[in-house]
Amino acid sequence: MNQISQSFQSLSFAGIASAGSFAGLVLSGLSFENMSFASMSFIIFLLAVFLLYYIVPKKIQWIVLLIASAAFYVSYGWQKAGFILAATLMAWIGGLWINRIYRKAAERSNTEAASLGRNSKDAASPGGSSKEAASLGGNSKDAASPDGSNAEAASSGGSDEEGGRTKANIASSGVGDGAGSSIKVKTASADGDGDKAGARSIRKAENARKRALEKKAKQRARRVLILFAVILIGMLVYSKIGKWLIEQVSTLTAGKTIDVTVLTAIGISYYTFSLVGYLADVYWRKCKPEKNFFRLLLFCSFFPKVLQGPISSFKNLGPQLREPHHFDYRSFTFGIQRMCWGYFKKLVIADRLAMLVNHVFGMSSPAGAYVLVAAIFSAFQLYCDFS
Repeated sequence: MNQISQSFQSLSFAGIASAGSFAGLVLSGLSFENMSFASMSFIIFLLAVFLLYYIVPKKIQWIVLLIASAAFYVSYGWQKAGFILAATLMAWIGGLWINRIYRKAAERSNTEAASLGRNSKDAASPGGSSKEAASLGGNSKDAASPDGSNAEAASSGGSDEEGGRTKANIASSGVGDGAGSSIKVKTASADGDGDKAGARSIRKAENARKRALEKKAKQRARRVLILFAVILIGMLVYSKIGKWLIEQVSTLTAGKTIDVTVLTAIGISYYTFSLVGYLADVYWRKCKPEKNFFRLLLFCSFFPKVLQGPISSFKNLGPQLREPHHFDYRSFTFGIQRMCWGYFKKLVIADRLAMLVNHVFGMSSPAGAYVLVAAIFSAFQLYCDFS
């Protein structure tokens, strides 16, 4: 039995070793530099990222995507990573700056509104007209109080004339009481109308001041948006035609062409316009700025879209990259179907049409019908390449 178990162990070790050597041969034949979506190296890379993403804790899933995106981007040359880091840094600073302008304007507006509210309460406090109304009411009560006329009537007590005068005094005191109450009602109504008018004027002042602060803040935020958008687009222009611009300027100024080497960043068009759109969304308050630089970097460099797009919106893609995800078989199979359909359009349709299109456009003098057909096929080729 010991010999049988030892033989099984040796066979298992041999199988593991042979499988490892086979995997080593396969991996040695693969190149993880300049990984194309249609290469076997990218398929293996994608499977590794997929397994690791669902193995690690949910809180750090986005870190796995960030590391994978960085590895994918660096596979095209670590020197080109400077562009995407600088662009993300500019967008990160710009978004926080715009949000800071809006936040300070809101804080100032709230402070001034609270100050106006305190002033309105002080103006409506019962120290002015209401006190005067109370004093008038007190005088009328003193004039009509039974301590005067009734006491006089009781002390004079005797004759009818004195009784008549007493009744007249009582009647006159009743008239005085009615006049005093009417004065109080009129004064109270006047005070109420004055308080309402004052409150309305204060609200109008608050709204006008708030609109003025918002307008001023929006103008400042617009200047920040334009500044950082120009910086980002300037980086894009430099990457695309920087070499040509330097050569033309050197020819015009020095009379000779200076040969320079300008690094061309991969995917710079896609992530530049994605970051400009992110700044515009923060300016229009469609999304909050991302405070974590590395999460914004993940949105910018997410490897499935960094090379061929699409130009994504941060408010749609950003939360999906941050949120934890559980494995779902239905979503997984649907994703595999989408991938297979995409590979079919790329490998079977687009690449075959590219052969014909490149051949026709490479001819010295192609016939008009060939050019027309090649132009139509070129449109289908672009659609199948990027859809």
